[in-house]
Amino acid sequence: MDWMDKILFDMFFLVILFRTTTSLFRVLIKKLTQISKQSKSDLVWQIVITSEFEVNQLYFQ
Repeated sequence: MDWMDKILFDMFFLVILFRTTTSLFRVLIKKLTQISKQSKSDLVWQIVITSEFEVNQLYFQ
């Protein structure tokens, strides 16, 4: 693997990482705004489920 491949691979990895974290933050903010409407335990479960779903969507587009 020469240095060109390494740079491309690193860039690809960073893009995936960035997209994953931004989608997770979007979900977190969306759910936190609904915190007054639901109990906190339900909210935590919804955040976990929704974030996993979003991450899976990103990887298997």
